[in-house]
Amino acid sequence: MSAQTAAAPRIESLRPVGRGIARPEDVVVARDGAVWASDKASAAARILPDGSLVRCGAAGGEPNGLKIDPRDGSLVIANLALGILQRLRPETGALSTMLSAVGDTPIKTPNYVLFDSRGNLWCSVSTRRGRVPEWLDGTPDGFVFRISAAGEARIVADGLRFPNGLALDGGERYLYVAQTAADNILRFPLTAHGLGAAEPFGPERLGHRVFPDGIAFDAAGNLWTTLVLANRIVAIAPDGKVELVAEDDGSGLIDKPTNIAFGGADLRDVYVGSIAADYVLRGRSTIAGLPLAHQRTD
Repeated sequence: MSAQTAAAPRIESLRPVGRGIARPEDVVVARDGAVWASDKASAAARILPDGSLVRCGAAGGEPNGLKIDPRDGSLVIANLALGILQRLRPETGALSTMLSAVGDTPIKTPNYVLFDSRGNLWCSVSTRRGRVPEWLDGTPDGFVFRISAAGEARIVADGLRFPNGLALDGGERYLYVAQTAADNILRFPLTAHGLGAAEPFGPERLGHRVFPDGIAFDAAGNLWTTLVLANRIVAIAPDGKVELVAEDDGSGLIDKPTNIAFGGADLRDVYVGSIAADYVLRGRSTIAGLPLAHQRTD
């Protein structure tokens, strides 16, 4: 390997934690190390260092993407089945509705949420239709909206094929969007008023119906991507090359992987959510993750 070629990331020592959790689609790690995951049996569950669970908030719908609001430490949850954004106060368990529509457009399928360093909240809405089997037929009726730090919500990207996971690069120059039904990743330049025109990132397709779901950057600029139907995690390097990070070996340990979160003092602890397993996977990454807005210390 030449000095100019960076090693591809890998996950070591993957093991289940938080057994008994229900549909842990997303995971987020607080600056103090607290690990939270979405949980259909509550609103969110905290996974303790010994791997046990503490549930928080009332159950209802399907909590999907969740992130920590860097301004107050609350959890913002995209509830896929209820068609709303929710705010959970982890200290009390109080759960409230933040948003159910952007203007006259209901957010029937809010999927993933992400904060930037300016206090804006980005959210993918996978389809304008209800919960029907045709969700993943490739119809370009999904969108991304942004709630500004001042509280104004508006659609900033439309006509997407089941937009799912979101990520920002280290300089917050682009918003990256996993298009699950198109098997690819798009990126949009951030502008003063929202987003510019979409452009592809990486290959035109990551496979045939592998369904990219969650995405997250590491500190080397690799975009980690879960392929939910392939039971595989890959990384798209800055030059667009795709490398295998982890794959199920036939044991069923990596089972419908969804989202990826980095944590720990060195941001090398890696957590992988799932829509099928009753646990979250925890391992060690060979490359540190890129800190999210709530994890930054600058």
